[in-house]
Amino acid sequence: MEKDNLKDYIQKHRSDFDDRELPADLWSKVEQELDSGKSRVINIRKWISVAAMGIILLSVGVLMGIQLSGDTELRHGKELNEFAQAENFYSNEYRVKWSELQTAGVETDNIQEDLAQLDEVYLELKNELMGNPDLNTPKVVDALIENYRTKIDILETVLQKTKKQNLNNLNIDSDELEKI
Repeated sequence: MEKDNLKDYIQKHRSDFDDRELPADLWSKVEQELDSGKSRVINIRKWISVAAMGIILLSVGVLMGIQLSGDTELRHGKELNEFAQAENFYSNEYRVKWSELQTAGVETDNIQEDLAQLDEVYLELKNELMGNPDLNTPKVVDALIENYRTKIDILETVLQKTKKQNLNNLNIDSDELEKI
């Protein structure tokens, strides 16, 4: 067995250690400190429970954040799907009105310039909508749909004026025909 040097040193120099005495009231002070609750002993169970609560709260926060962002994506996806359907409807309406206008023989150069400006605004809004998921999607979708409605209203107005002029021309021609 190995020789314990520390133990040997203490036994040889025991007299050096025995000349010092502890204060008589030392143990009573320790007991008072323990009774008063000023204990410096760390309650490990308390700290583990605090750490566990922190982890639980953090986990709940992360899960709620994931859930909310998922809901936002679903909501935007639903709104974009509805917009795609509306865009399809209004683009078909626009094509029908445009073909009616061309069939009526209307000069379309001036109209095309106005519609080109509306198309530029439409493309800017659509690019913004597709490029920025945090955008206020319902307002942008409403603006895009309103753009289509405006284009269709312009075509309808031109068609109505053209039809009215054609009717007026027919009335004049029929009156002249009666005179002859």
